[in-house]
Amino acid sequence: MGLGDCYYNLRMTGNAVKNYTKSLELNPDNKKLKKWLEQLLQSEKEESQPNIDTAIQLMNLKKYDEAILELKKVLKNNSNNARVYEELGNCYYNLDKNKEALGYYKKSLEIDGNNNRLKTWLEKIEK
Repeated sequence: MGLGDCYYNLRMTGNAVKNYTKSLELNPDNKKLKKWLEQLLQSEKEESQPNIDTAIQLMNLKKYDEAILELKKVLKNNSNNARVYEELGNCYYNLDKNKEALGYYKKSLEIDGNNNRLKTWLEKIEK
């Protein structure tokens, strides 16, 4: 049993994914691990989507504190979701908690450095 399996058994899916991904980088020919990782990522996406959808609806109703709770539920199982960090940043920004917002925006960019829209937004609000 590897570290990824340990995290998976503890329902720490984000950490499990990171470890499985690293294992796959070290052994790219491991077809069994590649298939398992693909299934895990798909399952993780399907499980977190209802919470993200609920959070977006709450944000549209300006219920940012409730949206934050929904988004943090996603992070418990998937700490590597750039969209969730960005949405948390949006919630905190709308609550005039810019320091917290910046932290979440930066975390989102650490995960997905190709998000040019967020980079532009971050430059704008840091001024």
